[in-house]
Amino acid sequence: CAAVGPSQAKNAASDMTLEFRPCDDHDAGQEFSAKAKFDGIEIRAGHTEYCLDSSSGHEVLVYPCYEDSAHNMNQVWQIRDQRLQWEPEGDFRRRAFCVSSKKIEEKVAPPRGEYHLVTCSPKPGQRLRREEIAEDGSFLLKDADDGRCLAALSGNVLGLAQCTRQNRWRVREIKGSKQVEHVESGLCIDAGGEKRPMAYPCHSPTIGLPQRFNIIDEPGWIQTPLSWGDNGRRRTFELCLDRLPVPVKTVSIQDCKQTRAAGVSWEVHNAFVPLERRLWEEAPKPPADTPV
Repeated sequence: CAAVGPSQAKNAASDMTLEFRPCDDHDAGQEFSAKAKFDGIEIRAGHTEYCLDSSSGHEVLVYPCYEDSAHNMNQVWQIRDQRLQWEPEGDFRRRAFCVSSKKIEEKVAPPRGEYHLVTCSPKPGQRLRREEIAEDGSFLLKDADDGRCLAALSGNVLGLAQCTRQNRWRVREIKGSKQVEHVESGLCIDAGGEKRPMAYPCHSPTIGLPQRFNIIDEPGWIQTPLSWGDNGRRRTFELCLDRLPVPVKTVSIQDCKQTRAAGVSWEVHNAFVPLERRLWEEAPKPPADTPV
């Protein structure tokens, strides 16, 4: 079904876009309303202030609704022969534009492994447990939901394989930082590019940021540490290996009244006081009447 959602395109004409999703009676983005406007109808997205806009026949936009006083005919639509169409003034029979959809042919890059680096969550795909720990400190990393183990596959790919001695790992610690090494190949888990981790020659004598990983035994995360740079102005939050990442949902700023009417609500998770704020609160301060 047609639905309205946040636009992910850069330099888009609007922060909302028209897309097609599986039909869902509870999806507020699939609700539209029509009202008479001039010699046609206005199509409004749910309870928002956004309307379908023809962009003068170039593309369908989800754009802020115009007041009648603007007399903007780009948001005036017709329904003819069960088609939703926009008609330029005075010549609609020869130049009407219908709303349609087409399959998008995406270019798919060759697979680089089934693991991604995403926000940590105790979910299937992220739970890798240390098992069969040997005297030399090596171990298997067994997927708690699949039953197979993390392996360094051909082409430096991280994936799952049978739990054999060829797929043992160990933690190396250098100057307070840790990296996870595949014993058989001598390669280490590396963040790689585009959040697609891989097996890569281990850094030495210093572990660079892409290879700094911690194993969190419960719930079983292979996790990058929190880091910062540029005097604290740039912060990188923890990410975890995940072979079953869920689609990322984008958000946009909308009118609060309309958002409440659509039934949108939020819950607070993992709230904490930033270190900078805590240090500021704990630091001694001059009396309130001290001249500045």
